[in-house]
Parts: sequence; C-alpha cells; structure tokens
Amino acid sequence: MVMKNLKAIVAGCLMLTLGGCSGQGAVTAEAQEFFPSSTAEDWVTYSDAIVNIHVEREFEIPPSADELEADEGIIGRNVSATVKEVMWRQPSRSDLAMPRSLDLGAGGWVFHGSERKELRFSGSPRLEPGHDYLIALAYTTLHPTGSGTPAWIPIGGQAIVPNDSATIGKGEDIARPGALAKSLQGRPTSDLVDKIRETAPDPKAKGLLDEPASVRRTAVQAAS
Repeated sequence: MVMKNLKAIVAGCLMLTLGGCSGQGAVTAEAQEFFPSSTAEDWVTYSDAIVNIHVEREFEIPPSADELEADEGIIGRNVSATVKEVMWRQPSRSDLAMPRSLDLGAGGWVFHGSERKELRFSGSPRLEPGHDYLIALAYTTLHPTGSGTPAWIPIGGQAIVPNDSATIGKGEDIARPGALAKSLQGRPTSDLVDKIRETAPDPKAKGLLDEPASVRRTAVQAAS
C-alpha cells in the first residue's frame, strides 16, 4: 500500500504498523510511541502537564498525490480540542505556557478505491467530538510536523483517558486501557490527580525533571 508520512496520523508515535480489521470493519494499528504512557510513574516521569480537554470537532487530512494516483492509502484525521483545565504540572516545568486549544492527530481512514475503513490505534481512544478526555502532555520537539519547534503532544496513546462527567473511563470505550486508567475506572477525576501527586518519577530520571521529556527518556533507557 502507498502511504503518506504517518507522522501526520498520530501524535506521540515514532512509527506504526497496520493490522487487521476489527469486528466493526475498522483497521487497527500498533504504534511505537515516543514515551511509555501506561502507568502513573510513566505519566509523572515524562509528562509536563495533565489537562482536561473537550473535543470540539474533527477534520480530514487529504491523501498525498501518490496515494491518490495509486487509489489507495490513508486519509488522516485531526481533532481540535479546548483545554478546559490544567489538572497537574511538572513542578520544575510549570512555567511552560499552555494554549487554550490543541490540535491532535487522531487516526483516520484507510482507503482502497471507493472502499474506506476507519483507522484506529490499539489501546488509545479515537478522540470523538463532544467528549472530554484527560491527557498527559509533553512539551517537546518530537512531534508530527518535524519542524524542530517544541509543541504539546500526548506522551503516548495510553495517556489519553475518556473523562466525561469528570469520571475516569466514562465516554468513549477503549478496548485496552493503560494500567493507570484501568485501576481507576469509574472513579472521579480527582482520584487520578491525587494518584499522580502521590507517585514518584522513575528514579533513573532523578535530577532531570527540569529537562525536556526526551532527555529524561534517554537517561532512563541508558540506565536500564
């Protein structure tokens, strides 16, 4: 299959692998992410802020000229979200300005001729308009544009948690939530925030929490 640069398809990922179709006809993809994002320790170690967002709308990213010529490829999908509240900040990076809105990569559609199937990422919500989500964000140059200018991106797919009515896991269903979200399913948002405040970062990142998340990740990998 001819495909565009997949950096535009999902934020927070180095690469992805397309899988088979789900029972609903969607194509699932496994993503290799920039940072671990399943546990409370992951969130505290790599995120610079945790925010509550409301997804306002979605919009398509057109296929590339090569994809159109081949009549197959990927139609990207981004969503625009309002930042409702900053729930937690990395204490040593609390001076970073948080925008009022975020544009986030959120899957898309795989097409072949006139056939079009939804593209979803395993373990991550699709970010549906009208719903609230908690997201652990890093302010980093590791993001889809490749411009070298820092931007706010999710640290990984499991750092995006449905949060309708300020309730963890309420809203969009996720087939494979991360360990943190799973352990607090159905609990108030405040319980997750309390958990983050009580959790220590990975000791291998000690002394580096004022550095960008990519520096922390390199230190943790080097010491592992």
